[in-house]
Amino acid sequence: MKILIIRPFPEKINIDSYNVQEIGLAKALVEKGHECGIVFFETKKNNSEQLIHTDYGKDIHIYWRTGINILKNGLFWNLKELISEYDVVQVNEYDQLYSWYIYTYCKKPVIVYHGPYFNSFNKRYNLKTSIFDRIFLNKRNKQNTHILTKSEMASTYLKDKGFENVKTVGVGLDKNKLVNEEPCEEVVKTLDEIDGFNTFLYVGKIEERRNILFLLDVFSEVNKCSKCKLVLVGTGLEEYKKRVRAKIIELGIEESVIWIDKMAQSQLPNLYKACKFFLFPTEYDIFGMVLLEAMYYGMTVFSSVNGGSSTLIHSGENGYIFNDLNVDAWSNQIKNVLNRDDSSIGLKAQEMIQKNYLWSSLADDFIDAYENCV
Repeated sequence: MKILIIRPFPEKINIDSYNVQEIGLAKALVEKGHECGIVFFETKKNNSEQLIHTDYGKDIHIYWRTGINILKNGLFWNLKELISEYDVVQVNEYDQLYSWYIYTYCKKPVIVYHGPYFNSFNKRYNLKTSIFDRIFLNKRNKQNTHILTKSEMASTYLKDKGFENVKTVGVGLDKNKLVNEEPCEEVVKTLDEIDGFNTFLYVGKIEERRNILFLLDVFSEVNKCSKCKLVLVGTGLEEYKKRVRAKIIELGIEESVIWIDKMAQSQLPNLYKACKFFLFPTEYDIFGMVLLEAMYYGMTVFSSVNGGSSTLIHSGENGYIFNDLNVDAWSNQIKNVLNRDDSSIGLKAQEMIQKNYLWSSLADDFIDAYENCV
C-alpha cells in the first residue's frame, strides 16, 4: 500500500528534530512493507523533494510544498497529481481547512489523525471550531469521514460533534530517537545532588497552563514528610518565571529544587532513569510526549486529566490521575506511594508503553484503518 501523509500546519518543520510524528509513523509503515510519502509546508517559494533512507529497503519521500497561511491553516497549491500516485491519504485535524478539503472532495480513501479536544482553557480553539463547524461541516462529513485520534478525550470530543467513525490509537515513540548521551557536566552535577533522595521530575514549559505553582505546593507538602528533591526542566516567559521563583522562596524549598532552563533531548534519559516520580498537573495537553517518555523509562506518573493521561494511565495500576487540582489529594496519594516504596506501578507503565505505544506497534492500527477505507 502507498500512503501519503499530509501535514497541513503552515510552518517549516525541522525533520531532524526529536519528535516528528509523521516521520516516526512513516518509518514504522515502511518497516511493515508499505511505501510512504509525507507532504510538509514550505515557507519559501520553491517546491522540493528529499529522501529519508531506512533500513527496510524503501525510502520515505519528503515533499516540501508551498502554500498560503490563513489563520494558521496551511493551504497547499495543487497536490492532485501527487495524491493520484498514492492509495491512501492521511491528514491532520478535522478542523484544518486543507484537511476538510481533502476528506470532503478527495477521491482517494482518507484518514484524519486528530489530537485537540474541548477544554475551557483553550478559548481560541473552541471559538475557531465553533465557527468552522457551522460553516463547513455537514452530515456526509460526519457519516463518512474516518478518524483516528490521539486520545480518548479527542474521540469523545468528535463523537459529541456527530462523527461516526472514530477510533483512539494514541501517539507513538520512535525508540531510535531516544538517544542517551553520556551525562553532560550540568546533568552530572544534578545526578550528584539528587543521589539518595526521592526525586520528582517535571519536563516542559514553565507557564500558567502547566500549573507550576500548584506543583510546587504539592511538592512542598510531600517534602515535609520525606527526603525529596524536585528537578524542573523548562523555561517560559520571564513574568511567570518570576512568580515561580517567588513561590519557591515563599515555600522555603530553595535547597530542594533544581531548575534547569534548557536541556538537550539526548540528555533527558539520564534524568528519566535517575528520578522516581513524574509530576504533570497540566491544564490542557493534546497528548504530552513527556508522559510517554517518563512511562517508557519506568517512572511513576502523577498527572491531571489530559489527552495523554486519559489514554495511557489506568489510575492506580500504571500511574495516577487526579480529576482536580487539590493539594491534599495529590500530596496524600504521593505520600502513600512513598510509604509503600512500590516500584511496580512504574514497571507496569514501562511494560505497557514498550508493548503498545512505540510507532512499530501503533502502525498496525493505522494500517487496519487504511485497509478499512480502501
